[in-house]
Formats: sequence, structure tokens, C-alpha cells
Amino acid sequence: MKTKLLIYVSVILFCSCNKNNKIIAQPMAEKLYVTINNETHTVSMENNISTQALVTALQTADIIYEAHDYNNFEKVGNIGQTFPTDDQQITTSAGDLKLYNGDNICIFYGSNSWLYTRIGKFDNMSAEEVRQFVKAGKSNVTVRLSLHPQNTSIHDHSSDQHKNGPTYIITGQLAPKNHKGIVIQNGKKIMK
Repeated sequence: MKTKLLIYVSVILFCSCNKNNKIIAQPMAEKLYVTINNETHTVSMENNISTQALVTALQTADIIYEAHDYNNFEKVGNIGQTFPTDDQQITTSAGDLKLYNGDNICIFYGSNSWLYTRIGKFDNMSAEEVRQFVKAGKSNVTVRLSLHPQNTSIHDHSSDQHKNGPTYIITGQLAPKNHKGIVIQNGKKIMK
């Protein structure tokens, strides 16, 4: 019961309404870090009830799951817990992360049209880079989802374009302007 209440409060805090009182998604400050075979890439997350629940879960512990190829367009795996869904008919593209049936995360390296909940998209990765990262068509992979970078090689392709990009505290939230301590900027830990 507490978990459901926390999820609903999160939605109210992180969403806003337009003039017709329809809830509209806002961009999230957090980055999702996806690690496969000691290589980490960043994902810009959507802001919806599902990603809010995912962020809440990841604040407690990383999610690690086994993903397999499905129909030559995605790596999919059961994440061991169920999140609320906000399913929409979506045509996916390479680099999309979607929630399927509330308990599976799909990483797309091809295209499909189905009912999914949007999680996010890899930052500035080409279709070929996504295929290589997820070992498309080759083998199952172990995927780690986290709100903080792992001690691996981090590839935040957006940092190439923004040398003085935003800074985040270790929990993945935007760092206040006068924050002192360890921050993450452009995928690197920096002491301020």
C-alpha cells in the first residue's frame, strides 16, 4: 500500500497538467545508466508513472537481468519486479528502451509497433552502435540498470556536444549550483 501511495505522489510531483487538465510528461533530470559487458551508456528517461517507479526502485538497488534476442529487433528480459504501465501504441526505433507487460524491459536495435510504455532512449547512439552494444543476434547479455555510473567505460555521447554539461549528484539528480563534493558531469566523476 505504501509503495502505491509513493508512486501516485511521485506522479503528482513530477507531472504537470496542461490547460485541459491532461497530464503531460516532463523531462527527467536523472540519467539511466545501462551497463552490458563492462561498457556503460546513458539513457535520457521519459517522465511518467513507470519511470518514476523505476527511479524509486533504483534508489534502493541496481536492477540486473538477463536479456535475450526477440524477432531480430530487440533484447528483452524480465526484470524481476513489476512497475505500473502507461502503454501506448508505439513504433520503436534503435536505441529505445520500453517497458513491456510491466515486468520486461526491451532494448530495441530494430523497429516494431506494439503497446509499450516509454522508458527512454540512448543518448546519441547510432543504430549500429546500439546493435554492437547489445550484441544483437549473438547471445544473451546481462544488463545492469543504475542511476549512477559503474566503474566501467562510460559512453555519454551527449557529452561530446556539451563540454560544460549539467552536473549531477551521485543519486542522479541535478546538483545545486553551490554543491560541494563529488558530482558527475559528462559521464565523469568530478570533485567540487
